Amino acid sequence: MRYLQIAFRKLFRKGEHTATRIISLAAGLTFGLILLAEVFYYYSFDSFYPDADRLYVVNENFNPDKQSDKLKEHDRVSGAIGPGLKAEVPGVEAATRMPSIGNFMWDGSQNWLGNDRYYTVVRLAKGTSPQSLAPAVRAMQEKHQNIADLEAKGTLLKYSFEPLLKVMPNTVKNMIFILSAIALVVLFVSVMNYMLLTISTLVNRAKTSAIHKCYGAERSDLVRMIFAESTLIFGLSLVAAFGLILLLKPTVEGQVAHSLTAMFNVRVIAPIVLILGILALLVGYLPGHVFARMPVAAAFRTYRQRST
Repeated sequence: MRYLQIAFRKLFRKGEHTATRIISLAAGLTFGLILLAEVFYYYSFDSFYPDADRLYVVNENFNPDKQSDKLKEHDRVSGAIGPGLKAEVPGVEAATRMPSIGNFMWDGSQNWLGNDRYYTVVRLAKGTSPQSLAPAVRAMQEKHQNIADLEAKGTLLKYSFEPLLKVMPNTVKNMIFILSAIALVVLFVSVMNYMLLTISTLVNRAKTSAIHKCYGAERSDLVRMIFAESTLIFGLSLVAAFGLILLLKPTVEGQVAHSLTAMFNVRVIAPIVLILGILALLVGYLPGHVFARMPVAAAFRTYRQRST
């Protein structure tokens, strides 16, 4: 607290460029946090479901032509597959698909083959892996689809299980890469700009460092002093960044096509807090390390040269 009080008294002293440092860092934090929050939001998609880690989307794997052995994946299956998995495959606790389709179009929900338009999700029992279901799924296919005859004719048809929590990240993986790269570049540039401005002010404060050392200050004391100052500025920049986010809220929501409140979950907040902690340590330790290493003799020699 003592170091924070000293930092607060020096906050807007002439030559410290405090306002410039706060504005620069706040702008970078604003856009960097928005982009990173969107990335983590993709990874948190559908996590609100109970037992979301045990939910799997049933994908259909088939060869697009009889001459190809490479299977194509499709996230829709025939209507009877979902209920069939629940009834005949041990380890499948529950299954669901679009039950109201008969109200809108022809109802093929009992088809075992064809009409592959049903988005099907299953919940597996605890401790059950998707790979362990393969024999029972094959037995179900042999019973209802006569799969052996289909394979003899060159048609390959299998079913795989994709974790529900990975569906959205896999769908927008290119977007995740682009947003992550832009966010990291923005944060890196803003942090580097902040540290360069801070170090430039510390060079002018070489005499202050020397005086502190002459009165018995250890290197750790000087590091703590600058760390407290940087932490205070980082906190003010973070407050300003959140203010800008609230100001830009309608524009941001229009671009990401969802409300910002949808990002308020632990899968988004936890990594954001971790990143902010790393940035706070980075912007606090490096300038403090430079300030603490300034030699006393060099500081006073520079002061005498300026005096003459």
